Amino acid sequence: MVESPIHDAVMPPSLFLADCPPEYKSNDGIQSVTKSELLSSQYRPLSNIQIQIDICDPSKRFGREVPKRARQLPLLAYSILAFSSRHQVMVTGIDDESSEEYHSHALRILIPILDDPMSSLDENLLAAAVLLRLYEEMCDVDTGTHLVGCARLWNNIPDFIAEGGLSEAASWILLRQNLHISLIKGEPMQVDLNKYRRSRSFIDTTDEDFANRIILICCQVLEACFGPGAQPDYETWAHLGKEVALWHDSIPAHYHPYHSDMESTSTGVKSAFPVSWDINIIV
Repeated sequence: MVESPIHDAVMPPSLFLADCPPEYKSNDGIQSVTKSELLSSQYRPLSNIQIQIDICDPSKRFGREVPKRARQLPLLAYSILAFSSRHQVMVTGIDDESSEEYHSHALRILIPILDDPMSSLDENLLAAAVLLRLYEEMCDVDTGTHLVGCARLWNNIPDFIAEGGLSEAASWILLRQNLHISLIKGEPMQVDLNKYRRSRSFIDTTDEDFANRIILICCQVLEACFGPGAQPDYETWAHLGKEVALWHDSIPAHYHPYHSDMESTSTGVKSAFPVSWDINIIV
């Protein structure tokens, strides 16, 4: 079997955290990172990845599994560095061009792979694409390029969501990324929502699984509103309303708020949304 190009790319020595000079330049001209850069930009901010990206994954695969694979897969390594260094810029407010450099390095690996994507479509490629989309979301101008690319990759593989593992985790992150854009821009969903029904989230009963289920229902509402030729009728809304009711009846007791003010009068300010008091689990 021919190795996927995603595995063929050469990992610069400094990305292994092996003993190496302070700076290293690979044979193909891609400037690698120093050990100190990698430690500060990749591994330290990964605690944020686990909290923010893995919020609906009980196994926390992006925070735990992706860094391990990045040691052998340059595309994943550069995607993590691009995202995490851009996140540091957002947090600190200190301008740093390294995120753009890491993003450029990732693209130099990714673009040739996409010339023949069917030979390289696996969960590592999807995970890298999702990370690059997270980077794109934090840029000054969101072109949506990686969002479109992620959706095309995902739609071309019928079994991504059913494979479980990192594939499934990346698939749910991709869905939330699509939900965000559809909601704020009034655009149709770019992923096939029907395929998500094959996820184990409709079998398992963790808190994250219940969250994934209602997220999918929210996406179905957006699709009914903004999908091509969308003209939602009574039957559509009745079906969606039934889905919400079934979800609400199935959630565990601790999902219910400790206090709820449906008329939003407790704050003294009128609001279209109810006030709900919940307790968040510390992770």
